[in-house]
Amino acid sequence: MAEEGKLMVQAIQGITVVIFEDESILDPLQVHDIGQKLHRLVEDEDRQRMILDFHKVKILSSQMLGVLIGMLKRIHSSKGRIVICGMKAELYKVFKITNLDKLFSFYDSEGQALRSFESAAL
Repeated sequence: MAEEGKLMVQAIQGITVVIFEDESILDPLQVHDIGQKLHRLVEDEDRQRMILDFHKVKILSSQMLGVLIGMLKRIHSSKGRIVICGMKAELYKVFKITNLDKLFSFYDSEGQALRSFESAAL
């Protein structure tokens, strides 16, 4: 039985921080569940400034990459901003190979990601 995608969501200084709790995000039902949760944050709760924290994730599916691209498009269309932090080097290679490293901004830590929103507001 597929486990639903676990996310921890918190707001810090008006920025939504989403921490992915699963080490692997591969199962299609899990990816769908995560996509639905992220969609609700943006569409239903109007959260337009978001940090996606991947520090626990070791592997994810190409379907999950599609979910992330969809999130980026939604948030950018409403003039919001989404960044990624805590990504392991092995996982970052997937983003680099697929050229997604050019679409997202990456930060080593949540603190650096939060500070990037401060500098972007200047």
